[in-house]
Amino acid sequence: MGYYYVYFTGIVLVVMDSIYIGSQAKRNSLTTLIISVLLILAGYLWLSWWGGSLTLPGYFIIAAGIVGLYIAWSKMSQPPHSLILHRDCLHYQHKYGHWKLQWQDIQRVDQPRQHNGLNQHSLNFLAIKLKSNQSVLSSISLRLASNLLLQQRHLLLHGDDENCASGQCYAENLLEKDTYTTDSGMHLTGIQAMFAQRMQRLRKNLGYDLFIEANELDRPIDEVVSLLRQCISAKALDDC
Repeated sequence: MGYYYVYFTGIVLVVMDSIYIGSQAKRNSLTTLIISVLLILAGYLWLSWWGGSLTLPGYFIIAAGIVGLYIAWSKMSQPPHSLILHRDCLHYQHKYGHWKLQWQDIQRVDQPRQHNGLNQHSLNFLAIKLKSNQSVLSSISLRLASNLLLQQRHLLLHGDDENCASGQCYAENLLEKDTYTTDSGMHLTGIQAMFAQRMQRLRKNLGYDLFIEANELDRPIDEVVSLLRQCISAKALDDC
């Protein structure tokens, strides 16, 4: 049996089943698919009826339908839930893979902020700081690690280092070495090593190891942050 958490006077109570957080990116996938199919059919009808001197609009409508099909496929290929909050762990799902974290391995969760002098602004991410990176390195799939290296490389532009913030060291930061040794002495190679170094750089620049984009969450970031914090606190109370 799984578990889920219920709010009561600021405390999280464990009852049954898990909490499932969906992804905004998956919304309206069926609607997009239907509209795309209708556009393609409309394009073919246009070419059938006015296929003489007015072929260009028909081809344009068909092209729009094909693009819509690709968008619909991209939406439908997303997993039904991006985050699953179990009693003992946090499970992140992506179309390229997943990772799992035990609650006791999480040090902090928040929405990261970039400082620019006296000013600061929030980044559109949920951020997680780990006590040790070995737990996520042992559970993350290689396809997901490879995808995140590309997808989140723009985060290297953010941070407190003024030279990096201006982009002067961005190019050299894009390249990670293919060997890495964890704090526990475990030797990593290839994608795992590169992802470990990326986590290390992001922690140095932004203070966190893992980042989840806001469009992967079906609710505001601050609500997810509050929920995760309460789950971590509840687990800490269970361990006492």
